[in-house]
Amino acid sequence: MDKKIKTRIKNTSSYGRLLEIEVHQETVDETFTSVYAEIQKAATIPGFRRGKAPLDIIKKQHGENAHSEVIDRLVGPSYYQAVDELKLLPMGLPEISEVEVKEGNPLKFKARFDLRPKIVLKKYKSIKLKRRKEQVTDEKISEVLATLRDTHATFNVIEDRGVRTGDLACCDIICCVDDKEVRNIKDSWVLVDKDKYLPEIVSSLIDKKKEEEFSAEATLPNDYPDKILAGKKTRFKLRLKEIKEKVLSPLDDAFAATVGKFKTLGELKDAIRREIETRNEQTARLDVENQLIDALIKNTPFDAPPSLVENHLRRLMEKAKQDLKARGIDEKEIEKRDGELKENLKTTAERQVKAYLLLDEAAKAEGLTVEKAEVDKYIEAVAKSSRKTREEVEKYYEDKELIPQVEHQLLEAKTIELLLGAAEISE
Repeated sequence: MDKKIKTRIKNTSSYGRLLEIEVHQETVDETFTSVYAEIQKAATIPGFRRGKAPLDIIKKQHGENAHSEVIDRLVGPSYYQAVDELKLLPMGLPEISEVEVKEGNPLKFKARFDLRPKIVLKKYKSIKLKRRKEQVTDEKISEVLATLRDTHATFNVIEDRGVRTGDLACCDIICCVDDKEVRNIKDSWVLVDKDKYLPEIVSSLIDKKKEEEFSAEATLPNDYPDKILAGKKTRFKLRLKEIKEKVLSPLDDAFAATVGKFKTLGELKDAIRREIETRNEQTARLDVENQLIDALIKNTPFDAPPSLVENHLRRLMEKAKQDLKARGIDEKEIEKRDGELKENLKTTAERQVKAYLLLDEAAKAEGLTVEKAEVDKYIEAVAKSSRKTREEVEKYYEDKELIPQVEHQLLEAKTIELLLGAAEISE
């Protein structure tokens, strides 16, 4: 049953709304009575049988919990009732504030939210797109083969010459900052390649022979993985202990067999060609999808709701920070980049929000929906790829309330597929 409520709405921007809601005292008192009765029935109070403790003691000991429970039971339903009565279409969850609740008084609170934009789709079919087709050249295949040779290389110990580019050098390394030793690293293997290791150390290693001692200096970047050395001018004292030379296998059938289940080098080359073609097709498909989104945004201009953009921007920033942290970048350094990250990701957030809304409108216009069987198929695919049971994956998605997200993801993919099918794609 709907509760007795009073509402007042204010415009805070073109999309923004502030909704003031007041729940009638009678409803509040009834809810308090119900909550206290439930607490009284379950409470164990010393000196009283379960369910027999006086209400005044229950209120004294459990009043705070009761207030929280009343808020939980009334605020959400009252908000959605108000939105329904006023025929509003909010985007996302509201920001609830200034909640006032007390027995014998109305419950009052404020809800801030953005309205869903009224989007009138312009041209969303027969959009002209260009598919970029990249040929798989012999040079591309040779590049992959070179990488494979490098990956499967062996290293032989060298005694009669100095270090060359591409060698592996085993060194003891002492790291000093302000003439103080801060790191003493034994038997560190250095790949002598300026793209793979500190250029200053690599340069100092060239032509050095076994048992030679030498030094190098470098100012390390702020995002250097070793936090003690990050951003510091560091002097490295090195002793060369061993040199190993990289040995590349000849490109023949024997090499192909070591890479995988290939009988000949020709079979390996064919597999590489197919893999590059698949990657090229995926890249071309993504490019066409981006062209489609850009065209939709251009053809139907509108301002994205600020709160939706802000919320999405927050999620993008969290992911970006997690990625930086996974790369070993110090948290303080990540925080310093906060403003830069926000500036770089703001345009992306706005574009993705507009794409979300436009594709949603296109799905409605075309009467597209997602059936339960499609969600089940998705969950089965996740279960198979993660080697879990279907029941485990389904429970996880339900517990995390991710099913609506899956439904939207499937609907968006279906919508893009339909729009690409209706587009005029040239090559």
